[in-house]
Amino acid sequence: APRWIEGLLLAAFVALSIIQTVHHAPWRDEAHVWLIARYAPTLRAFFHTFGYEGSPGLWILLLRGLCDLGLPYCAMAALHVALIAAAAALFLRYAPFPLLVKGLFLFGYFMIFEYNVIARNYAISVLLLFAVAALYPARFRRPWAYGGLLALLAQTNVHSALLAGV
Repeated sequence: APRWIEGLLLAAFVALSIIQTVHHAPWRDEAHVWLIARYAPTLRAFFHTFGYEGSPGLWILLLRGLCDLGLPYCAMAALHVALIAAAAALFLRYAPFPLLVKGLFLFGYFMIFEYNVIARNYAISVLLLFAVAALYPARFRRPWAYGGLLALLAQTNVHSALLAGV
């Protein structure tokens, strides 16, 4: 498929992502991790508190970085859109599917809403999973990069940790 069509698909995906995100009322669990990241008084307290969250801490650690920069709550949504946009770009570039299938996948429920609008650790999991898949053919030539991506993937959520372990 011509790259310009994939570019149009990506632009439409990002535009729809931004529109949905701007109109999305945060859910309790989305706001909860932001509050942990923002109000833990020390880094030690932060690590102690997110230990109770039940999933690895890469997402909440990224949020802590945003909070340490003094950014407002909407920065979490902006980061989330950037992560899912990068995942969509990787998928469009490297997935071995026809253009129609790529488009249907991108605009299906999970990619356009569940992993997109709801600011949880899903977008980073999808991004890293697609990055692992894109690097898979070169895994023996670039073992450190491949292993690093798998290690990061394992830090996103329990399901991704299981995938990374396999």
